[in-house]
Amino acid sequence: MASSLFLFGQILSKCPKMPASFLELEPNIGMNFRALSLLSSDCDFYGVEVNQSAFDQLIQAGARGENSSIESFDTDERFDFVFTKTVLIHLNPESLDETYKKMAEASSQ
Repeated sequence: MASSLFLFGQILSKCPKMPASFLELEPNIGMNFRALSLLSSDCDFYGVEVNQSAFDQLIQAGARGENSSIESFDTDERFDFVFTKTVLIHLNPESLDETYKKMAEASSQ
């Protein structure tokens, strides 16, 4: 978790203001959520996780989200900070454009 704290600390220090809401595609059990929660006391975190067991742990940790694949995910909600970490290499390259589009559309910026 120390590396995630450092990484997100560096990223968030460059933001003009602290993001109020976060969306992570495939957060697994929520290690990034845990790090962001330590950096932002009002962390509104939404995760889209395909693995049911990992999703259950994410929700138990206090995040919001849905048990869905990236390909099936669709939302009208907008988030200040949209990201994925170490997941894109596992996606079919033909689905990357659609994934990038979903991420951009889910962003409030």
